Amino acid sequence: MNAKKVQKDHIEQNFQTTNSRGVWASIEIITHYKGVKRSVDTDDASLPNKLNQFCAQFEKETHSQPVPFNQGNVTPPVSIDVNYVQYKFERLNDRKAAGPDGITPKLLRTCAQQHCQSIHRYF
Repeated sequence: MNAKKVQKDHIEQNFQTTNSRGVWASIEIITHYKGVKRSVDTDDASLPNKLNQFCAQFEKETHSQPVPFNQGNVTPPVSIDVNYVQYKFERLNDRKAAGPDGITPKLLRTCAQQHCQSIHRYF
């Protein structure tokens, strides 16, 4: 009976602090939820054809005329300062996955002040 009360109090505390991640984690513990692992059905012989058709729809040629460039409505260049780059780095979510380069958001957030100057050059 004590374990149920502790778990109930834990869920209520997460609700009060608006910690939805903690609420769902507690519910998964109570219900013994393991998640659903999905995999591609490789036994389907028509899968390669379906994938080819899907990819081919993006490669279709269009025969329309290009829109002429109107030089009167030129968009001004984007200006991003160093403080904005640092601000964006500091607001990254630590729980997100690393990018294709293997750099985690936590690392970027931790080193925001040191690296914002060098990253700013790309903008």
